[in-house]
Amino acid sequence: MDSIENLLVDIKESLEREIGALRQDLEREIGALRQETREGFAQVGKRLDRVETTMLHVDGRLTAMSRADIQTDQQVTELLARQHAQQQSIDDLYARIRKLEQPSQR
Repeated sequence: MDSIENLLVDIKESLEREIGALRQDLEREIGALRQETREGFAQVGKRLDRVETTMLHVDGRLTAMSRADIQTDQQVTELLARQHAQQQSIDDLYARIRKLEQPSQR
């Protein structure tokens, strides 16, 4: 019976050593995984900061382009109104000239 008890004690001690070694390995792996996760999230954070900065610049440019587009539309509208008024004046003058020329043709 002593040999069986010694065998059981040896098996128990061996299992405890293996479990301890496995635990240390798992703790090391989990620690490394934590570190990699932290570093990965830090890199993602830096990239998101760059994306945010870029998007703010793009937003500023789009805002400026929108303002310029509105100003251009206003200028084109004013130009068209002036051209229409000028064309109306030209048409009126042409009509007056035709009226003046008609009696002299008779």
